[in-house]
Amino acid sequence: MDISLNKLLEKYHQSHDLAWVEDQNKIYYSLIQKNYPGPSSAAVKLIQGIFDQFIDHSFFILRNRIFTTAIENELDRSIVKLAAKRISFNVHQAPVASKGLVQIMKDTDLLVSAHLEKPIVQLPTQVQSHEQAATFIQNLALQVPRGEVLHDINRPIGAILTDGNGKILEYSTNSNMKNKTLHAEVVLMQDYYRQSAALLPSCSKIYVTLKPCKMCAAMIHKMMPAENSIEVYYLENDPGALAQNTILEKNSVLKKLHSLER
Repeated sequence: MDISLNKLLEKYHQSHDLAWVEDQNKIYYSLIQKNYPGPSSAAVKLIQGIFDQFIDHSFFILRNRIFTTAIENELDRSIVKLAAKRISFNVHQAPVASKGLVQIMKDTDLLVSAHLEKPIVQLPTQVQSHEQAATFIQNLALQVPRGEVLHDINRPIGAILTDGNGKILEYSTNSNMKNKTLHAEVVLMQDYYRQSAALLPSCSKIYVTLKPCKMCAAMIHKMMPAENSIEVYYLENDPGALAQNTILEKNSVLKKLHSLER
């Protein structure tokens, strides 16, 4: 039996956050448990899943306003700014009574992408210095697959996560050619949480070849066990507007690698 969006909102209003977007007489929606601690949200699931499932048409779907029952937060704001157009928070009633409902990412809270191109590499178990970490992430970036034409490429970006003793916990590369959300840091955080079901360890370090954008910074921030409990190092500056004044910069978590250990 078909169920309306308002019935879903009523059913889940105490236990889950919902996010939805309407396009061409369909409502695409995702839901996630309230106060989900990992690197996702109802809006993140919706946007990531639409990109992964619909590829080119995703841009048309995500031109429409996204609605979510969640309260306003940095992660949802930033992923919308990068990959969609607009979002309304704390909405608990849908204006449409009957549309076709399509659930996005039904069986998982973290995207299992059909477009992830994570290279298999041999990394040492531990890094001894910032310079060694910089070499590793540069080598990772060189493993990013390149397309045949300029617009058909993933930007060469690599990242690693270490604990406070330098043990490598996870690595990632950029895979956002078809799914705009799959920045290296997003893949890093979601892969780590998928394996550990835990927030980042205190005193852990993230090394990435390019300065994180607002979306990546917000996802890293959500994964921090406490304010200023980790450090994020980057090699190259990103002059784009979406990489300026991120939440990591505001909290003095972000550091540029070239000024260290020379």
